[in-house]
Amino acid sequence: MTNPLADLLETYGYSNHDVVEAATGQLSHKNVQKARTGSRPVTDGVARAITVAVQNLLAQGVPDPEGDGSLKVPAHFPTVRELFPAYPRGRARGSAQAAIGTGEDEDLDELEGLEAEDGPED
Repeated sequence: MTNPLADLLETYGYSNHDVVEAATGQLSHKNVQKARTGSRPVTDGVARAITVAVQNLLAQGVPDPEGDGSLKVPAHFPTVRELFPAYPRGRARGSAQAAIGTGEDEDLDELEGLEAEDGPED
C-alpha cells in the first residue's frame, strides 16, 4: 500500500522539517514522521494540521518540471481525504456511520422514531 503523503513529499523533495516549518499551528517532527511512514495512524487534528502545512508549501510554489528553475503553483491542492484515506477517525465519524453495515442501523431507525415521538410538547 502506498502512502499518498510520502509520495507527494518525495515528488517535490520536501523534508519533514519543511512541513513543520510551513505549519500554522503546533506540529511536531514526530507527528510528520508517523504520518509519512504510515507506521501508526495519526489523529484527525494532526491529519488536518499536516494537510494545511502541505497546502502552504505547495502555495509557495514547486519546481517547474521543465527544469528552468522557476516555481509553479499547482492547480490542485490535496485534501485531507486524499493524503489520509482513513480520515476521519474517532468521534468525527459519528455513531450513524459506524453503525452502517454492522446491523445496528435498524436500532438507529428505531431511536430516530422514538426521538420524533418524544419531542418537546407545545
